[in-house]
Amino acid sequence: MGRNCVEIFDFWCNDRESNDPYGTEFKVRVCSNGEDNYGESEEEYVGTGSWMCGIEEVRNFVGQLDEMNHLQGKHAEIKDVSYGGRLCFDLDRMGHVQVSGTLFGVYGIQSLKFEFTGDQTALGPFLDGLRECLRG
Repeated sequence: MGRNCVEIFDFWCNDRESNDPYGTEFKVRVCSNGEDNYGESEEEYVGTGSWMCGIEEVRNFVGQLDEMNHLQGKHAEIKDVSYGGRLCFDLDRMGHVQVSGTLFGVYGIQSLKFEFTGDQTALGPFLDGLRECLRG
């Protein structure tokens, strides 16, 4: 089975009290390894993009993910204000989470569009990591 993951790391916040729209920076790494219909692994796509937004956007994203984790919400999204990247999570009735978005490389020259399906059980550990970032 292919390996699909999204990771947020190198989290930095200038001021957790103000909502400076450029005051929070982090990196997003995505790995999407597809498989063909015969279970054989195809190419693996990996990308890392720098992200910039306000701390309130991160808090809203965590709130949306928390609602999804408790089956009260179906969509969570966060956008990068520097180059326009997006990271979206969509939950269906069966507990499958569709992860999609666009990452941009240095100076927005390269981009990576991605989409893969995960399981709702992965939301808890992902949320725990984001909450730890918010606590600083």
